[in-house]
Amino acid sequence: MQESVVNIHLKGLLNSYGQVFFSKNMVFSAILLLVTFFEPWSGLSGVVAILVSQLLARSFHFSEALIEDGSYTYNPLMVGVGMGVIYQPKPSLFVILVIASAVTFFITVLSSHALARRGLPFLSIPFLLGIWIVLLGADGFSTIHLSYNDSWYR
Repeated sequence: MQESVVNIHLKGLLNSYGQVFFSKNMVFSAILLLVTFFEPWSGLSGVVAILVSQLLARSFHFSEALIEDGSYTYNPLMVGVGMGVIYQPKPSLFVILVIASAVTFFITVLSSHALARRGLPFLSIPFLLGIWIVLLGADGFSTIHLSYNDSWYR
């Protein structure tokens, strides 16, 4: 029996968190998901990044197994969480988050295929490229500001 689309995406959401630590343990993944919400904007940004990537994967008819596995979405997750920690929450940042998630997703797909042909893992290369693009480009936007959260100073 075929799994429902919602179940595939929920498992993919959780597995994305576990993939960051090379784990497929759902309990561990759920704990990581909850921990990202200690900083609410960061947690929300991570979930949005995953959902954007999953929607792109589904719309381009990529493998449901890789969507469910979280392989396509853990790099966009890290970019989303990073943006949530670094920048103040604003509607303009949400737009950039969606774009950064999409760009990181496509970098993930391209690098995974290019490196898989050579038998190499792609790991966090797409995350590094995605976050660098955001960090280098964000200075050009006057509506995006760094987050000076007091929790950084504790």
